[in-house]
Amino acid sequence: MARTLSRKDAQIAVAGACVLASGGGGSYQVACQIVEQGITENDQINVRGLLELESDGWLTASANMGAPDALFKTTNPHAPTNALRAMEAELKMMASVDPRFQGFSDFRYVLPIEVGAINTASPLAVAAQISRYRPDFAVIDADGAGRSIPTLNLTTFAANGIPVAPAVVASEGLNPGASEQPLQGHAELTRYNSGVIRVSDEMAAEDAIIGLVMSAPFGGIAGLAMYPMTAAGLKQSAPPVPGTLSLALQIGTILEQSTGLDRAQQVAACVRETGRAADIVFHGRVTKVVQAQGGVDVGRIELEAADGSGVIFTVYDENENAYAMRSDRDTPVVTGPDSICYITAGHDPLAIDNSDLNRLYSEQPETRLELFIMAIQAAPQMRNPVIIDNFAAVNRSLGYGGAYRPWPGTDKA
Repeated sequence: MARTLSRKDAQIAVAGACVLASGGGGSYQVACQIVEQGITENDQINVRGLLELESDGWLTASANMGAPDALFKTTNPHAPTNALRAMEAELKMMASVDPRFQGFSDFRYVLPIEVGAINTASPLAVAAQISRYRPDFAVIDADGAGRSIPTLNLTTFAANGIPVAPAVVASEGLNPGASEQPLQGHAELTRYNSGVIRVSDEMAAEDAIIGLVMSAPFGGIAGLAMYPMTAAGLKQSAPPVPGTLSLALQIGTILEQSTGLDRAQQVAACVRETGRAADIVFHGRVTKVVQAQGGVDVGRIELEAADGSGVIFTVYDENENAYAMRSDRDTPVVTGPDSICYITAGHDPLAIDNSDLNRLYSEQPETRLELFIMAIQAAPQMRNPVIIDNFAAVNRSLGYGGAYRPWPGTDKA
C-alpha cells in the first residue's frame, strides 16, 4: 500500500531492520545518525509496494558500503544519493549505444539491496532527499534478500541473472568525511567523487567495488547504486522479497513498546504473519566477541545460556551471521540463508548488530549483554539453489563444510 513515512518512522524502521539483518547490515547507532543527518523533519518519504510500481519506471538498488570500522567514523548520509545521481548521468550517456538503456531519463524508484540498519536507512535517506525536488520519487517496500548478506552473489538479482553493471560508487564530498551540501534548488551541483564499474560477475564486481571504496578519494566508505532496471524487469525477472520495509517498521514499533521475553515473542509472531517461520532458539548473555577486522569482519559471538545449564551458543559470521552451533549438539542449529537474529532484552541498546557488539566488547569486555537469538526461515525467493550453494561457500570458509540444514526442518524448506 502506498504510504509516506516521516523521519521518526525511518528511525523506527531501522531498528526493526537491524533485527531482520541476521547480525549484519551495519551499525544501528550509525544508521540512526544517517537518518538524523540525511532526513529532515519536513521530509516525506514515499513508499510503494511492488504492485503499485509503474512498469516503465526505472529503479536502482542502493546501499552504503565500507569497512565496519570506517562506518563508525563517518556516516555519509548523502553518498548513496550521489551514487544514484552519478548512475543517472552514466545511463543517459549509455542510452545512445546500449539498447538496454534506450529511453532512460531518470530513476523513479530506489530499492534497498538488503535489509539492515544502514542499508535500510540509506535508501530511505535517498528517497527523502530526491523527493525534495521530485515529489513522486519513492522507495520500494521490498529488497534483494529479506536479510543482510555477506556478498553480492547472494541477492535475488544475482540468482536470477540480472546484470550488476554498471555499478556506481560515490563519496559524500570531495574529501573523505567531508560533506558537500547542495546549493539551494540545485541538488545536481553537489560535488563528490564517483567511479563506474562495469564488471558483470558479482564477485569480481565486489572486489572492484571494495578496491575503489578503500582508495584515498573514498576513505573506506561510499554510497553505491547498482542493478539498474525497470519495474517490469524487477517483477518479471528478479522478484525481490516483498514487504520488508513494512515488516521492519512493525518490528521497530514492538522494540520500542516492549522488553524481555515478551518483546522476542511478539517479534517472532510478527514475522510468522508474513508466512515465514520464526522462533526463539536461544536465550543467553554474550561472553565473547572475536572479530578480525578488514574489508569485512570475520569471527564469532559466544553466548552462555541464561538458564545456568552451561550451554554455549556460538554464532559464526562474515559481517552477517552465517551459521550457529550449540555446545551440546554436533550439527548447526541454523545455517544461511536462514537468519540468526538478535533481540535485545532491554531498551538499551534497542537493537544491535555484530559491528556494534564488536565495538561494545572491545571497549567494555566485562559486559554481559542479554540477548534472545531468533531463527527466521529464509524468504521463498532466497530458497533458490544458486543462493543456497553460494551460502554454503560462505559457511565452508567459516568452518562448516556440511550441507544446508533448512530451518525449522527439511519439511519446511
